[in-house]
Amino acid sequence: MNSARCDVSISFDDVEYGGHAEFNADATYALTYTPRGPMKMVIGMPCVDADGVSKTCAELDEEMRAAPLAEEPLFQSGRCGMIGEDCVCDLFVREDPRTEAGVWGVLGTTLVTQEDGEEWGFNDRAFCVEGSSFTLGTETLTEENEGKPMKRFMRLTKR
Repeated sequence: MNSARCDVSISFDDVEYGGHAEFNADATYALTYTPRGPMKMVIGMPCVDADGVSKTCAELDEEMRAAPLAEEPLFQSGRCGMIGEDCVCDLFVREDPRTEAGVWGVLGTTLVTQEDGEEWGFNDRAFCVEGSSFTLGTETLTEENEGKPMKRFMRLTKR
């Protein structure tokens, strides 16, 4: 494994969501949304390796284009290229409608949801209401991001 510092950043900033959300007075909710756009990964070159063998960004790009992304439920395609000293990959999100339903409650400034089949608190989300705009945010800690918070936001606008 490469001992040099390995920096990777992931951005969902250019992913847009379109859809419909209902939060009902009986504390049930239903979301239907479709994501579209690229997710960007910036990978420091010391991180571009597999099984301890260093790769170039061009090799990673070739593998990504040849990989069966159709088997990955989140992405439909991807490509990588060098920008400065980093390998930058754009993974294009699959535009498949997604649904979520369950029950909801509010604790202070946190929207707490229980998706059907999940446990309470699994989807705690900070939220903000301003005029006709309702913004949901999540902070997810995972092993992949080494305990650092990953943030996502979804803004819903009443029409």
